[in-house]
Amino acid sequence: MTATQTTLKGKTMGIMITSQSQNNGRVYFELSSEKKDANISFNAELGMVNVLCKNASHKAWKGVGRTFWSFEEARAAYKSSDMKAMIDLVEAECGVAA
Repeated sequence: MTATQTTLKGKTMGIMITSQSQNNGRVYFELSSEKKDANISFNAELGMVNVLCKNASHKAWKGVGRTFWSFEEARAAYKSSDMKAMIDLVEAECGVAA
């Protein structure tokens, strides 16, 4: 598990990578913060990012999350500073230039 302090718009929050794995060129992360839990995966070959925010909607519909063509697109889709910080952390862990 990796824990990090992230600052976004002057707000400091703790994000923890609870799990990380790799399979067929895709990197999978499970992350948690004080308010949110999420699964984020990155396909380096295609540059695609999949984000699953574990919330009431996910639990009710058993959704697979949302897929984006880039980290920038994924970040723009979320209002929550926690989700933006999680996406930033995964981007940094994957070594993708912002």
